[in-house]
Amino acid sequence: MMWNELLLALALSCWATSLFAQVKPGLWEMQTYTEFGDVPARSPIVSRYCIAPDQVDSPAQWTPRNIKGARCAVRDYVLKGDEATWSLHCESEPPMQGTGRLRVGAEHYEGSNRVELRRGAESMLMTQRYAARRVGECIEESKPQ
Repeated sequence: MMWNELLLALALSCWATSLFAQVKPGLWEMQTYTEFGDVPARSPIVSRYCIAPDQVDSPAQWTPRNIKGARCAVRDYVLKGDEATWSLHCESEPPMQGTGRLRVGAEHYEGSNRVELRRGAESMLMTQRYAARRVGECIEESKPQ
């Protein structure tokens, strides 16, 4: 699993279900842009997934899974209206800490993470931006297994 999937999984796995209550079931498409240090994102990683009606209140079922051994904690979580913010602290290898935000609507969500990866005395800043939108109804091939 890639770092951007880890960060998104950590963020989505901790959000209050009330934030997702307005999400409409269906076929969703997400674009993720990841920048490392001063290197800008070139093109997004695009993924499509189906959110079934019984999964709306359980984002962990339709979001990427955590990396084994990451040992991360979300702190300072604040939910205000349709937006959540948080800080992230990981005792993984390499250690990470950062912040994130998410805004959710019925047929879209968008957010960002800003994380510092540390290896010894060196550190690298990673910024991730993502946006998802509902693109239609689920088709059999896009339903979760």
